[in-house]
Amino acid sequence: MGRLTIPVATLPLWILAVAGFVMAGLLLVYWGGLWAQTAQVFFRTTLTTSVYLIMLALVIGAPDAAVAASLGRFLIPLEWLRAVAVVEAFLRITNVRVGPWYRWLWYVGLIGLAVSCWPGGTRFYPVVWTPGGLYGLALYLSPLGVLRDLITGSQWTLVAGLLVRNYRRRPTWRHLVYAWAIWLALPLALGGVAWTAHYGSNYPAAWVGTALLLAALWVELSTEVQNTYRGLSSDPLTAAHSRRYSLAYAQEILRTRSLGVLYLDVDFFKQYNDRLGHDGGDSLLTALAYRIRQVLGPDDIVGRMGGDEFLILIPGAHRTDGWRWTSRIRAAVSGDAFAFAPDREALDVQVSLGWSFGVPGSDVRTLIDLADQAMYDEKRLHHRESRTVLSEG
Repeated sequence: MGRLTIPVATLPLWILAVAGFVMAGLLLVYWGGLWAQTAQVFFRTTLTTSVYLIMLALVIGAPDAAVAASLGRFLIPLEWLRAVAVVEAFLRITNVRVGPWYRWLWYVGLIGLAVSCWPGGTRFYPVVWTPGGLYGLALYLSPLGVLRDLITGSQWTLVAGLLVRNYRRRPTWRHLVYAWAIWLALPLALGGVAWTAHYGSNYPAAWVGTALLLAALWVELSTEVQNTYRGLSSDPLTAAHSRRYSLAYAQEILRTRSLGVLYLDVDFFKQYNDRLGHDGGDSLLTALAYRIRQVLGPDDIVGRMGGDEFLILIPGAHRTDGWRWTSRIRAAVSGDAFAFAPDREALDVQVSLGWSFGVPGSDVRTLIDLADQAMYDEKRLHHRESRTVLSEG
């Protein structure tokens, strides 16, 4: 029984093919979620790229010329499908909408694969035995060789153009880095032409380009996931957690642990808005959220419920911790005046706080309502005191 041997020169192709299949499997995790469209496009890209690399590795390391020619006839249709998938991925990355017509490019590649299965087609793919003891396709003097070069060149030209266009419209530094990577790889591509003419294979450009491609796709997917998560979990103005995230976090904590809930509202916030303007009011809320975060523990969070209202969650708190936490938050917020610019007066800010406590299994909404009601009771007291001071003055 013969022993399978893998030429050392093909190892980069096999390694990247395996990496592509692993990445395609990981993309299935996102198939039905918020990132479904991106995951599906990237899945097609990684899958077609991996299949192409495997076929190229099999051709290069074929045991004889007949096997190399038989396998090599699938390379050009696979390269076409890979190029269609890569361009589609970068259309997605640069937020360019793909029209219904784009699917026909896929059909062309699939038709090419079907035609390649024709038994007599191998005569169009003469092989060459390279000095390194590997096989390649002698296409450099044939129309098929020109077609392959056109596919490869057009693919990376379109990708570079999309990245530059996207950068001019909305500067994104990582996209500019991708474009530079393509341009810097041009010497490799030109060297690949000479390599192809001598060895019948675009081997160097194939594996180096694939390494850059997989890295770019992974960075883009990770960035999209992080941005989406940040958008769902964070308030874009104050960098506090979002209302949605805060409620989900409180519910999760109450499955197994106790929870202290503080509801905070800025007293007389409309007056601050009138004095500072809306931009100044926004700055006040941002600074307030920052001060609160400075006195919280690693598991404690502050979320913005809307307007000038914040929710502070203290996992593992005790029932009697209310006074301690309200004092700590009040000191953080009102201890020093808020200064926004050298030419503007510093403002003393007063807040109203309400506390509630829940044991494991408590209802989140009930705890928030109780804290909210306690906060309003304190706010009414502050307003009464304010009116008393004004009347006495």
